Amino acid sequence: MVGIIILAGGKGNRIGGDKPLIQLNDKPLVVHVIEAVEKLTDEIIVVTSNDLEDLFRELLPDNIVILPDLIMGRGPLVGLYTGLRFIRSEWAFVLPCDSPFLNEELLRFLIDKSSGMNAVVPIWPNGYIEPLHSLYRVSATLEACERVFAHNSFKISEMITKLDPVYFVPVERLKRFDPELLSLLNINSEKDLEKARDLISGRKK
Repeated sequence: MVGIIILAGGKGNRIGGDKPLIQLNDKPLVVHVIEAVEKLTDEIIVVTSNDLEDLFRELLPDNIVILPDLIMGRGPLVGLYTGLRFIRSEWAFVLPCDSPFLNEELLRFLIDKSSGMNAVVPIWPNGYIEPLHSLYRVSATLEACERVFAHNSFKISEMITKLDPVYFVPVERLKRFDPELLSLLNINSEKDLEKARDLISGRKK
């Protein structure tokens, strides 16, 4: 069974507001992400900051689990760890709240590559990885997080080095399902938001 953990604690300083709540075509970014993945699983966890927890409980359906970060202000690895601590599934996708064009077929392809692995992580030709668009074996990843925390580190990249074996999937292989790799598009600025609006408008024509 595969669950979904959506990291929704980012402040979005470059875009002028709490990023998961930024409106894209009259819908918060986090809702776009939930709708993109809800057919994959019946277990979706949204990890957020303490100040947004109550707002999310009002905004999101009752079947979505809302969790505050176990440790505040330490970045996405803590959000990942928080979700993994509470998820029931053996595997979990960890996804950002600001990728509204996630492709279900692409995610299913990553699941297909998980046999014998502890994680499946997209990688770019320059070696840059996409740890927040990745699939993780829950038990192994919890252990890897705790090993990293023991050294007072909170880097996801360091945690992944302790997850061997990891299947690094070249992003070029993902173009079979998502030719423009829009699944990996993050909304970090007004320019990104305008691009997303244009893409949605184009799809509706």
